[in-house]
Amino acid sequence: MSTSLSPSVTQMYKNRHSGHVVQFYTDHDALLDSLSRFIGSALVAGEAAVVLATEAHREGLAQRLKTRGIDTATAIQQGRYVPLDAAAILSEVAPNGTPDLARFAEVIGQILARAQRAAAVKESRIAVFGEMVNVLLMAGNTVAAIQLEQFWNHLAATHSFSLRCAYPMEGFERAGDRVAFVGVCAEHTGVIPAESYTELNEEDRLRRIAYLQQQAQALEAEVTHSQKVKEELQRSHVELQQTSSALRESEERYRVLFRSLPVAVFVCDRNAVIQDYNQRAVELWGRAPQCGVERHCGSVKLWLPNGVFLPHTQSPMVDVLRTGVAAKNVEVFIERPDGSRLPVIANFAALKNTQGEIIGAVTAFEDITERKRAEQALCESEVRLRTANEELESLVQRRTSALQRLSAKLMRLKDEEHRKIARNLHDSLGQYLASVKMNLDLLTAHVPSDGTALLSDAQDSLEKCIIETRTISHLLHPPLLDEAGFASAARWFVESFAKRSGIESRLDLPERLGRLPERIEVDLFRILQESLTNVHRHSGTSSVEIQLKVSENQVLLKVRDFGRGMPAELIQVGANGRNGGVGLSGMRERITDLGGKFEVQSDPHGTAIVVAVPLTEQASGDSAYTG
Repeated sequence: MSTSLSPSVTQMYKNRHSGHVVQFYTDHDALLDSLSRFIGSALVAGEAAVVLATEAHREGLAQRLKTRGIDTATAIQQGRYVPLDAAAILSEVAPNGTPDLARFAEVIGQILARAQRAAAVKESRIAVFGEMVNVLLMAGNTVAAIQLEQFWNHLAATHSFSLRCAYPMEGFERAGDRVAFVGVCAEHTGVIPAESYTELNEEDRLRRIAYLQQQAQALEAEVTHSQKVKEELQRSHVELQQTSSALRESEERYRVLFRSLPVAVFVCDRNAVIQDYNQRAVELWGRAPQCGVERHCGSVKLWLPNGVFLPHTQSPMVDVLRTGVAAKNVEVFIERPDGSRLPVIANFAALKNTQGEIIGAVTAFEDITERKRAEQALCESEVRLRTANEELESLVQRRTSALQRLSAKLMRLKDEEHRKIARNLHDSLGQYLASVKMNLDLLTAHVPSDGTALLSDAQDSLEKCIIETRTISHLLHPPLLDEAGFASAARWFVESFAKRSGIESRLDLPERLGRLPERIEVDLFRILQESLTNVHRHSGTSSVEIQLKVSENQVLLKVRDFGRGMPAELIQVGANGRNGGVGLSGMRERITDLGGKFEVQSDPHGTAIVVAVPLTEQASGDSAYTG
């Protein structure tokens, strides 16, 4: 140590600052200077020192001790100097901010005992500086701070130490802090005023005392004024009693109204304890709860509409008491003592005082049993109506399905009839016409010259009849469809259509198209006929494209023109299954019967008929095909 205290300073340290002393300060540097003398004197004398301070004060003290030439590192290593964090030690001796005497005695006692053993001067007092009380004071916990001071006094009975506590004057700057200030001073054997007083000379100190006397005189005058105020308050009390009487009358009127309400109502305080309720609430609860004792609700239990149990502690009233936000039209079931459950609609509102603080809640609830019965009856009626509608829809679907099957059967019969008529025209009428032609040819050599022209006209007319008969027969059911399949029949029909209509027709077929199932070939040919007939009659196009694609499991036919397009309402009519005037419904029924899809694509640039037919197992056994 390069610096030591004079004997007079050491003696002052021992005499003036022994015991339990409190120091008030306004300047941190002044506190640290005083504290460095207090702690430094102990370390220089070979005694031990314990510092329970904030980090800033520990660092400031260490710097000043170093300046004074005191080797704190060696003292710490020896265990004579023990600097500790006040907040950390406080958390051990005052859990949750409340000091515990047993823990305080154990923790602080162990710290002091270790320091005492490390002191060079045996049986000497330990110099202790503590700021735990200041931490509590700055946190607003004055009661705990004073209690901790008392614990230090209690510990002095078993340990030898000189304790210095420190408080900033700013912690007592409010008028209401006077009691706390006096209480702190009362727990100490000595008081060191703030530096603004200790730094004064004797004359200035006398002046300061006179100033304080003047303040005391002013305080007495204030007390006298307070007495007058008290008398005024007494007069106000009489007026308040009169007002209270009027208020009781008003409360009585409120109570009469409250009791006679047809709606159940009850009131609870801030802690959800029931304070009052009316007769209607008793009727709905089936019991009368004990006011001031029972909480939350007078029902035995609460249930949600879906049957889930609702604890009283989770009812909407709890949220209203917590947030102050009203809860309206909450549906719950209240259980009565006999086990029955009653559906009610409840409304919850917070009660507040003049400062806006929540002081309780009021709950109004009403029985909705009749409403629930009406809702149940309506629900059952809706179920019956829905069931009737479903049965009607099912019947319509069955009838529609039956009609579709009948329509498909009629189309098959019609196709078969066309086939028979075509065969009869070809095999019967065609043969007769051919025989007549042969006979007319034989007569040519025997007709006089003047009858040659007439015979020639008859032969020409007969030739046209034969051609027309053959054409009608082929249109009804081309023999190529049965003999060679769809590809050959389509080529013949498209070529004939182009010649008759003058519309350029392009047919795109797979290169090696074999036979398709008979039903598919017939239906595709009929759709091709109907589509081209519509193109000729309605589109106004100069060209048409026909494309057939065959995959492993599907046949796709597309007939596209480049005319004026088809009106949307006409497409919709055909889609609804009604006669659209262009055979759309018939084509759709054919494809639907095959389990396929029928689509009309139309815009101002033309119309396309697109059909897709699945090659199902039941439809593909007639002959082979390739795409």
